[in-house]
Amino acid sequence: MPFEHLGRYSNLYQVLRSRNGPRPLAEPGPVTQALVRKCLNFTLGDETPRSVRLERQWQRDGVEGELVSWDVGYGPRTESYILKPIGASEPLPGGTGSARSRRIQGLRQGKDR
Repeated sequence: MPFEHLGRYSNLYQVLRSRNGPRPLAEPGPVTQALVRKCLNFTLGDETPRSVRLERQWQRDGVEGELVSWDVGYGPRTESYILKPIGASEPLPGGTGSARSRRIQGLRQGKDR
């Protein structure tokens, strides 16, 4: 595999090439910087996590925890821990307001179990 030096992300090149085509060599400078930013700012569709799984649940010391994983289309599965007070059912302050968090919360509410 020609991109095995990328380790678990070795398939990223094929994903990018299939979406954007081959890239020509570019000279350093602001134009190249803009092209690199555009190339690295890619998405694989609507950014909805694929193949979401609830890997593990636990309760300890008044905290309810979940380990959730999902596929982003390349590389290893992405994992996240969701922690909340036991029995909490209302939205909590913090980073739970993002669109991605809301989609993952759908799993916690039984939607994808």
